[in-house]
Amino acid sequence: MTSRSFYMKFLTLGQVNNLAVKLEFLVENMLPKGMLCSLVGSSETGKTQLAFQLAAAVAAGADHFLDFKLKTDHKRVMIIPTEDPVQAIKARFENLRIMYGDEISNRINFCLDVAENPIDDVKKLLIVEPVDLIIIDTFQDFFLGDINRSTDVRPFLDEYKKLAEETGCTVLLIHHYNKAAHAGKASKKYILGSQSYEAKMRSIISMESNGRGKPRTLEIIKGNLVSDSSKDSSRRILTLDDTLVFSVNNSSAIAQAQVGTLRERVRKTILENGLQGHTSRQLSSILTEKYQLKASKTLIAEILKEVSF
Repeated sequence: MTSRSFYMKFLTLGQVNNLAVKLEFLVENMLPKGMLCSLVGSSETGKTQLAFQLAAAVAAGADHFLDFKLKTDHKRVMIIPTEDPVQAIKARFENLRIMYGDEISNRINFCLDVAENPIDDVKKLLIVEPVDLIIIDTFQDFFLGDINRSTDVRPFLDEYKKLAEETGCTVLLIHHYNKAAHAGKASKKYILGSQSYEAKMRSIISMESNGRGKPRTLEIIKGNLVSDSSKDSSRRILTLDDTLVFSVNNSSAIAQAQVGTLRERVRKTILENGLQGHTSRQLSSILTEKYQLKASKTLIAEILKEVSF
């Protein structure tokens, strides 16, 4: 048996508090700074265009992005595209340059024709020119290992996790749902490949629609650093116009109203179907799978207290 040595460092909570850097978000509640995040969804939902619009907003130093607060440090972005040729990239940004100004042209860098993992080159570039955001589009085209093997996925993601932590930038990987995914339904279980991918992400945002040309639903399906109520209030309905620009179809007030409506629908469903005897975890699955009601466990638990005798 080969001997292995381990180095362990023990810290008190006080020492951890002294070491800890203040938690900040690039995009309010959705994309934490210095961490690994992902934008997932089915094909042709507009994930790349949404990510490019975010890149333009960051490069412009905008205060908001799609009704979310945006907080930038460097006003710079690095994009590693694997699907779009240069002509397509130019077309995607044409109206975004008009919207955010020509200054974004010199603040967004592209790493093109990537044949293998460029992590070392990226590190060198970030020393010279730090960025707020790195976009990798898409993960499965960029990743050369077996996407279904955790032993391949974990080491690859660990490199970018470490890069994010060391530089303070947000690393956003664009990824797909598998073929078993139901159109319009967002869930971590539909993410293509090994579960290790989901496990490594601190935040996962889903973009789904019920068909071509239909409004998209943008929502947090994994957010280790935000509450369930923040996830609910962060849900947005988006439309993509003819200029390839996304806009919010519902304001925060409407989103909050939708949460209220959801509470009423969940409460009614539980009562009408005699589901009070289930736990909030069990009900979360039942409501999602059988009644197409996606509600947080916290909301379900609150309703159970109200309806249980």
